[in-house]
Amino acid sequence: MIAAVMVEQERLPSDVAAETYKAALMRIYRQQAEALMAKPKKAKAISKPLWHFDDKDTFARRKQKDRTVSFEFSRLPKTVIKELDAAVEAVLKKHLQP
Repeated sequence: MIAAVMVEQERLPSDVAAETYKAALMRIYRQQAEALMAKPKKAKAISKPLWHFDDKDTFARRKQKDRTVSFEFSRLPKTVIKELDAAVEAVLKKHLQP
């Protein structure tokens, strides 16, 4: 950061009034500080619909953010939810049981 301010300082003409010079240096310092303090943007979750429903409040979708995957279901019949639970459990048993 100091190196960047020094580079910017070299570009400033030294024959300007002290207050103008100071204001320009402070502006450069603030810009560099804001750039260093800015938080990196978080990765957004990628959402993919699994099925399209006529009702806007009913959905089935898969969301992925980095290595976290989630499946979201809304307003599905209880029988469908039970079958989904059983299917997920069966797949996990098949692949993860020793």
